[in-house]
Amino acid sequence: MAGLRGFFLLFIFLVLAVLYAAANSAPNETKPEQDIPQRCIDNSKTPVSCKDVDNEDALAPHPDDCELFYYCVSPDSEPVCRQCPANLHFNPIKRVCDNPEDAGCEASGDEPEEPSE
Repeated sequence: MAGLRGFFLLFIFLVLAVLYAAANSAPNETKPEQDIPQRCIDNSKTPVSCKDVDNEDALAPHPDDCELFYYCVSPDSEPVCRQCPANLHFNPIKRVCDNPEDAGCEASGDEPEEPSE
C-alpha cells in the first residue's frame, strides 16, 4: 500500500509541475511576417522587392497606400508590410511615420505632396 501511495504522490507532483510550467512559460514569439496588418493585405497591389531598398534602416514606402511602408530584413528577403499608427503617413525622405501634410506621400491614386524636412 505504501508503494501505491508513493506512486500516486509522485504522479500528482508531476502533473502539478507540468501545469505550473505551462502556465508560466513565455508566449510563443511571432515572426514579423506572421503579424501583417489587415490593411496591408487589402491594399497591397503593386509588387515590391527588397533588392531596390538601399538605405541603412531598410524601410521603403508602400506604392499603393500612404499609411503603409515596407521593412526588408535583407536584400534577398520578401518585404514585410507595416502600418503607421494613428492615421500617420510614411515619409519617404525621413523614413518615419509623419503627419500626412508633412509626409509627401506619393502612393498611386494620390496627389503628391511636398515633404517637409
